Amino acid sequence: AYFDSATSEQNNKFIVRYYRAKKLLYSSAQMFVEAKYAKKAECVVAYYYLSYYALFQAMQANLMICTALDDEKILMLSHDNVRTYFNEQFCKNRKCPMNDEIITQLEALRKYREYYSYAMPFNLAEEAIIDDSAIEKMIKLCCQLLNLRLFIIHQDIGKSMGVDCSGLGSLREYMMASCSRLGDSKDFYDGAD
Repeated sequence: AYFDSATSEQNNKFIVRYYRAKKLLYSSAQMFVEAKYAKKAECVVAYYYLSYYALFQAMQANLMICTALDDEKILMLSHDNVRTYFNEQFCKNRKCPMNDEIITQLEALRKYREYYSYAMPFNLAEEAIIDDSAIEKMIKLCCQLLNLRLFIIHQDIGKSMGVDCSGLGSLREYMMASCSRLGDSKDFYDGAD
């Protein structure tokens, strides 16, 4: 229904969202790999930071292609927005194989990331030990969910939807705003974009 009524501009922006979702998922996977190495090296601050953002970005990736969220709302998803929207769109509606445990895990990781970022620990507190396998499972489930949804979108409308080149200036602006919180900064430009 979304694509049947979408304007050319909405279709163009969705293509950017589709790309950004994939990019976020790759970033999530890389961050989780780095989190495991940080833990082995006893880099506690880096471990919590990377673990939190690995899960956060996996959840955010699924929100990127959620047609219930408008194009502008999706640009700057705050930490609270990701938690709230993911819970509404997936956990409460049972559209994914996860329950609200993913929200609980995200909040725990956020608490540890913030605590250890501002107070370099002398010891790793017993209550701050997280189950890596649970986080890895949640990231994998987010990955599988996103891949399924991207496949369905591609099969269903991918062949009929293309970029309308008449609005490339506005599409480029949306792409830069979508893929970089720093806007059109050339200092941090990702050549992949």
